Amino acid sequence: MKAGAVATVKSGPISISVYYLKSKGTYEAKWTEDRREKRIQNKDVETLKRRLRKQAKRLSGNVPAAETLTADELRLVQVIREKGITMSDLESVQTYESVTVQEAASRLLESKKDTSTDNQRTLRTQLAQFGRKFGKRKIASVTTTEIDAWLRKVADNPRTRRNKRASIVTLWRWARDKGLLPQDMQTAAERTDFPSVQKQKRSQVIETWTAGELEKMLKAVPHPYVPWIALSAFAGIRTLELFPNEKDPANRKRVLEWEDIILTGKEPRIIVPAAVSKTAEKRTVPVSEPLAGWLKETKNRTGPVCNCVVPWKGVKSRGGKSVIDLITDALQAKWKRNALRHSYGTYRVLETDHVGKVALEMGNSERVVKNHYHDAGRRKAESKKWFSLGPDTVSRKLEVAA
Repeated sequence: MKAGAVATVKSGPISISVYYLKSKGTYEAKWTEDRREKRIQNKDVETLKRRLRKQAKRLSGNVPAAETLTADELRLVQVIREKGITMSDLESVQTYESVTVQEAASRLLESKKDTSTDNQRTLRTQLAQFGRKFGKRKIASVTTTEIDAWLRKVADNPRTRRNKRASIVTLWRWARDKGLLPQDMQTAAERTDFPSVQKQKRSQVIETWTAGELEKMLKAVPHPYVPWIALSAFAGIRTLELFPNEKDPANRKRVLEWEDIILTGKEPRIIVPAAVSKTAEKRTVPVSEPLAGWLKETKNRTGPVCNCVVPWKGVKSRGGKSVIDLITDALQAKWKRNALRHSYGTYRVLETDHVGKVALEMGNSERVVKNHYHDAGRRKAESKKWFSLGPDTVSRKLEVAA
């Protein structure tokens, strides 16, 4: 007992002394909690000691004072009491590491370094967008309602919303499997609405170019970009398989090289390596005579096929206009995104009458090719005209080949 103290209340390592304040005619006890001094007084020493025993017991068990609890914490205590949950019930509850959404996303991306570059890019982009809203939140605290509301806000298009949802579900499932969320239960992301794209499919229109429009492109495009137009239009090669990713140089993947294109022998063909393919699966595409003619116009056929800036970047030597601008000026029409590849798929299905064959060439599933490119309203004559556009039928201005 400290000097001057009239009583001491103890609980474990906690000891609180009681003093008599003669000037006030009352008893007082004080202690330090959370770096703040707290004190209580009472004229009856026994009453004060009973109150102090509760405080000492609480402090020895490191239990926060009721007045320090937030409204959510008090509500949680109330729910626990209402449901009759005991200490043994709480001890059986599985614990997990508490991390933020940003920390979890960073760990997920680190674990995906061996997957395809395109998969990494999609996850990184979509989780970064989600992280701008929820990045600092604990991942376990983000609710299904909040994720649903965010998805509806950032994506009006059901397919886009489904794609963004897939990345978030991937993060939540990974976090659960790694012990960052409760085990053996559906995650908040998995419980979000799964957008239906059936209505969108019915109204979906796959944009294509006509043979006449392709001819104008081939006349207007600068020579270094002829392989891009030709490979997209006559072989369905994706733009991202031809041009490096300038936005993320650290994660730049390999692109199609001239060494991947065989123009000699009885079966000229393009071998798209798995390292180049968007789907990370190797595929082979036949080279038609018109395509071979366009590719042979390039004399120095080594290294990347498209060893130039991406088409939509400005070109100072052409008055600040991009290649896309030059093409749309010639067409007097807007650019149709991915329409060269879509045109190849559409006209190739007409030419071969074989969805499966075209699916292998394009690196898509048969279902995608059938849904997107099998157009019963098209005529074979359109396909024949498209695939007849070789350098011998298209008049270009004389240019020096690279």
